[in-house]
Amino acid sequence: MFDICIIGGGTAGIAAAKTASEFHLKTVIFEKNIFGGVCLNCGCVLSKVYLESVKKNIPVEEIYKKFDKIRNSFLQKSKSDLIKFNAKIIENEAEILPKNGEFFAIKSENTVFESKYLIIASGSVSKKEGISFPKTEGEIPKNVDIVGGGIAGFEAAQIFSGLGSKVRILEKSDKFCANLSQNAVNILVSNMQKSGIEFVKNYDGNFENFENFKNVYFANGRKFAAIKGIENLSLKIGENGISTDEFCETEAKNCFAVGDINSKSMLAHTAAQEGFCAVNKIMGKKFSLFYDKIPVVLYTEPSIFRVGILPESCEKYEIKQMPLSGNAKFRVKTQISERGLCEAVIEKETRKIVGLHLISPNAEEISAAAALIVQQEITENDIKNLVFAHPTISEIIKETVLYGQKI
Repeated sequence: MFDICIIGGGTAGIAAAKTASEFHLKTVIFEKNIFGGVCLNCGCVLSKVYLESVKKNIPVEEIYKKFDKIRNSFLQKSKSDLIKFNAKIIENEAEILPKNGEFFAIKSENTVFESKYLIIASGSVSKKEGISFPKTEGEIPKNVDIVGGGIAGFEAAQIFSGLGSKVRILEKSDKFCANLSQNAVNILVSNMQKSGIEFVKNYDGNFENFENFKNVYFANGRKFAAIKGIENLSLKIGENGISTDEFCETEAKNCFAVGDINSKSMLAHTAAQEGFCAVNKIMGKKFSLFYDKIPVVLYTEPSIFRVGILPESCEKYEIKQMPLSGNAKFRVKTQISERGLCEAVIEKETRKIVGLHLISPNAEEISAAAALIVQQEITENDIKNLVFAHPTISEIIKETVLYGQKI
């Protein structure tokens, strides 16, 4: 008998197992493919290795070797961590059986495992398969159509363009990266157009002219992965995933769904926090997630982050902007013609900083500070007491909040 069964050995599942170990809970974790999930094996780690490497003109064979080395290192660490966390590892598919009274029953091969709590962290899969990032020089396509003008599409565009492909981004809506500041995105689009990348809005989604998708990279979303035996639980399952509350608990008592499977925020750092929150809820400690205050990052060059409310016109909020042209560190890192922008969204009545947005080199490294400001509901007056090191790009946050131009 186990305290917790965890289905899925990706970011969310591993975080849940680690947290469970802190409470000395007896845990078993199932993974039918490769530990590490989407992020480690085919998502954020892969794309970041390619993004950083193409800047340095590293041959593509060397790029993939570097990724493979990093992945294997992290994979070994993931397994050794799980052993250190005293979690039992089952590297086979898990099937959910009908409950045995109050206990969950999970079958893997010929063994049935029972537990008081169940955490489903089985992740997501691509909606449609196209090409992947090339591993050899011969796999680099001359032309690439990227379906989806969101974060994954933009990052893929810079990768393929950096490898020498002619790139076109196809977006079905009238906005690129709709969940980011459009003022920042417009600056990035202008930069990317200068490198030859073509952008198409309001694309009708007709793929008939694509020959076997051989030059198509799909970045138009993911869907939750199938779970064997899921029908044996009384869950509310929508088009995008399993419905959960603010603690990631499902409608089935003592059953939680964390990570991409609940589709609330398909980000690795969200998944890790959900795994943490789910186990803490089991132990009676309530750490609810504020999804609107979780950092969202686009890791292009330059990069963009968003924390909190978007900078859109609203009677409730005041929006301040400041270009980075006067920021010393920005000027050191960029050409004189390059543009950067910081935006702050401030609640008029309380003067709380409810949104921060930045486009700049290495903006992602500042996103945690921005998240802390927004999550802790720091006010315009509070930030006067914060001292930012000089010269740093982070200084622009304080400058924007106190002296930015109102729009």
